[in-house]
Amino acid sequence: ADTILRAAIYVYGIPLAGAVSAAAAAYGMSLGDLGAAIAAIAGLGAGLAYSRRRLHRADCLREFTPTVVKPG
Repeated sequence: ADTILRAAIYVYGIPLAGAVSAAAAAYGMSLGDLGAAIAAIAGLGAGLAYSRRRLHRADCLREFTPTVVKPG
């Protein structure tokens, strides 16, 4: 269960956090709605790039690769 939670954080949490924090920073700098939308897309892209790089490390890939185990 711990592995599934960490995989979900890499795939969904990090990109979402990047989008939300970039949009909040844009609103904090008074860039308006368009600036916040552009910043959110940029933050999402940065989060996706970070997650992709992190998930493609060899030790991380081995950890998240499903395996079939004989029952009993």
